[in-house]
Amino acid sequence: MRKTFKAGEFISRENTSTHNFFFIQHGSVEILKKIHGKQRLLSQLHQYDSFGELSYLDSRECSHSVKAEQTVEVLVLKKEDFEQLGEAFHYLQHKFFSHLSLDKLEKNEQQLADEILLRIKFGKFVIAIILGFCLFISFLEFYEDLLAYAHYYVIGACAFIIGGGLCLYIIKHMREPLSAFGVSLKNWQQSISEGLIISILLLISAQLIWSDINFIEAVYSPPYLFFYLIIVYLQEFIFRGVTITAFEKFYDSTGYAVLITAFLFGILHIHHGLIVFILSFIMGLLLGLLFIRHKNLLGITIIHLCLGNIATTIGIMQQYPM
Repeated sequence: MRKTFKAGEFISRENTSTHNFFFIQHGSVEILKKIHGKQRLLSQLHQYDSFGELSYLDSRECSHSVKAEQTVEVLVLKKEDFEQLGEAFHYLQHKFFSHLSLDKLEKNEQQLADEILLRIKFGKFVIAIILGFCLFISFLEFYEDLLAYAHYYVIGACAFIIGGGLCLYIIKHMREPLSAFGVSLKNWQQSISEGLIISILLLISAQLIWSDINFIEAVYSPPYLFFYLIIVYLQEFIFRGVTITAFEKFYDSTGYAVLITAFLFGILHIHHGLIVFILSFIMGLLLGLLFIRHKNLLGITIIHLCLGNIATTIGIMQQYPM
């Protein structure tokens, strides 16, 4: 029997009995399972794939739901159809479903291996983030003492080397191309254009609010500006590029990824006070959304640089000695 289902229509539902075997002739379907009260996507099946063999063989309830991803045409084989056939056909039935079961087991094993690998990657990523925060807090604790022995640029260079090492560690274990973290020329024109426009609007707004400050004259000196630019790009790579990408994969949610990353970014600046934490959190949300929009770090680096200059000029963040 041939049946057609429209996009979004359920072919079978979890915890119900269909006793039918389905073979996809055209289109594709989604395999869904309710986990913690939410329907979650397990996999997708396409033309020439099949489903429903376990319910067909032993009349068990469906362990998942099947929904048409697009208009799908399936061939439906009912249990009584095989029961009307002779012994020779019963033997073919056994061979046919045994092959299907082995194939499904192989696919499920590969999917389980991929999920375990993702969790291992995420665990190593979390360790790197925790280690990075511990090093940063230690740096803040002993910063004044370190200045007695070395210039700020030397200290900053050491911090940059440590931060770069953590980035390399993360890249190695995430096993993703740099473009996945925003280190790419893809959409670079749109990213830079939006970054410049937003930065100009921020400078104009700051000038209107703090009219007694000349923000153009207050721009960092060239050596410090170059050094700060590298630090800002590294921060954007870690927080927007790596952190959002990792959380997005693990939680399968862009919203959670942006929100968690913005909170971590706020915590990074909380030593400057509660106001800076709140502003950094809001800034993290803005930069996170722009990163998701373009998957490019160039534009958000420009905005970050501009906001850092505004924050230190109006005195809500500490200006390091140059």
